[in-house]
Amino acid sequence: MTVAKTLHEFLEARDIPESVLRHSHTSCSSETAEAAHVPGRQLAKGVVLRTQDDYHLLVVIPTHRRLALDKVSETYGGHLALADESELKTLFPDCEMGAVPALGMAYQLPTFVDEALLKQDTVYFEGGDHESLLGMSSETFAELFDEPAIGDFSRSNDH
Repeated sequence: MTVAKTLHEFLEARDIPESVLRHSHTSCSSETAEAAHVPGRQLAKGVVLRTQDDYHLLVVIPTHRRLALDKVSETYGGHLALADESELKTLFPDCEMGAVPALGMAYQLPTFVDEALLKQDTVYFEGGDHESLLGMSSETFAELFDEPAIGDFSRSNDH
């Protein structure tokens, strides 16, 4: 599989070139970081959440950290829960199951990004399959998000 069509069109419309990093097939983000030789702090992981009104949003955090659901709920202003895997196929129809791209706005999903990602030189994220990552400078990545959507949404895995 190549980069998901929706993602490709989103980036193309913004004149952002695709820098694709191929790697062996993986089944989770920590394996992806290892297979692609990318530090976990630079690999963005998308977590899909469902609102109390059955809408969805995407939170993008570094792979080496875990979601702080309470912080996202506070920023969002309401109760949030993890979406079921069955919902992902509907939300990301041109992506393999579990290969959620970090650019939810390409799929009309409100997207929140953890500020820790933007402190990196380069950000990598799933291209829609389990064998390719897209990479771009953190400045380019940040320009794709609205300012209120950037915040502290993760915690260290040490706890």
